[in-house]
Amino acid sequence: MSDICSDFRASAAYIHKWVTSQPEVKEESLTDWLLYDVDIRRPDVIYKAFSRHEEARETGADWEWWFVFIEGAVRLRVQAKKLHSTKDNYPGLAHTNKYGLQIDKLIADATIVNAFPVYAFYSSSTSASKCPLDDSIPSGVHVAGAAMVEQALLSARRHVSEGDAIALSTPLPCLMCCPLSSNTMSVSTLLRYLRRYLATDQGDEVSNHMPGHYESLPPFVSSLLEQEGKIPDWWESEFAREITGVKGILITDLRANNSSKPKPLRGSA
Repeated sequence: MSDICSDFRASAAYIHKWVTSQPEVKEESLTDWLLYDVDIRRPDVIYKAFSRHEEARETGADWEWWFVFIEGAVRLRVQAKKLHSTKDNYPGLAHTNKYGLQIDKLIADATIVNAFPVYAFYSSSTSASKCPLDDSIPSGVHVAGAAMVEQALLSARRHVSEGDAIALSTPLPCLMCCPLSSNTMSVSTLLRYLRRYLATDQGDEVSNHMPGHYESLPPFVSSLLEQEGKIPDWWESEFAREITGVKGILITDLRANNSSKPKPLRGSA
């Protein structure tokens, strides 16, 4: 089986090709495909789309991303946003609905549930990002800290180019393959990555006390990991309170020896 870096790199490269050839593709289509693709590629990735996700419009999040390790877990709240190469991206980033400013809702709700809020930018850009990873394969998915986006791009009304947003971001493959992790990603290395590249407050480089850090898994995540085959219908109803506000959950299971497990067939609502 290919390594996790190669698989996420391939998925992100396809998004780049897709957005380049079809600039008007909807971000919802890109999100659905990306999460499905990384799920079917990897035995250590689980994706569950929810049938009831009206609340996601209120919280500003598209999906949750959990990184699970033996020693704990990291929880991200993710909002997808397709960038425009020739237009001002400020209106999209400053999107407001009846619930308020989307980015404010994303950050506030992530704080309530103890998650690290991020944006997943889809684009055809080849602009320089914050990632030191030397990669000749262009990535169509870049990840940026939501608080950093708010502080750097939305604190004053100004034109936001595609390059401005990418400059605050790291490519999706860099998140999975960052040199900080050497050859083994852990809770500590992932938190250091978030702190160094995606957080406005660098804080203590040694401490694990970062938004989104869990020393143990909550029941709704551990239950999802325990399911074999198709995820049962009762699961979503059982954990309705815990999954309110997101359209789906992506789990990257990085516990030891997990990659040797066969990929079960998993259902999505």
